[in-house]
Amino acid sequence: MDEIELIYGNYLGISFFFKRCTVKQCNKIQLVFNKIVFDVTTLELEKLQQTIKSTLKTLEQSKHLNLDCNLKDIYVLFKSEKQISFNFQELKAFKNLIDGTVFNLNTVIYSLTSA
Repeated sequence: MDEIELIYGNYLGISFFFKRCTVKQCNKIQLVFNKIVFDVTTLELEKLQQTIKSTLKTLEQSKHLNLDCNLKDIYVLFKSEKQISFNFQELKAFKNLIDGTVFNLNTVIYSLTSA
């Protein structure tokens, strides 16, 4: 674990960055969620955060869905060519992972710029 810097984690995933990396890797954040690894920039992370927020809002506003059941096959567009499939609970956990990652990154950036 000396090779990575943990950013955030929850019961289904973690986010981190490599301490030692190539130039290409250094501006990427690694998200490991439910056995899937995502390699994203901060801009892609923020876009994904907005996409998931919008998807959850749409699902929660739909009067025809029973969200207590395990709603399956919710597709979220990722990097314009890839779709990821989640059930409702996974999507909420993934949102938590993304929100926590963005929050912690912003906290680190703020502390570095205000020092």
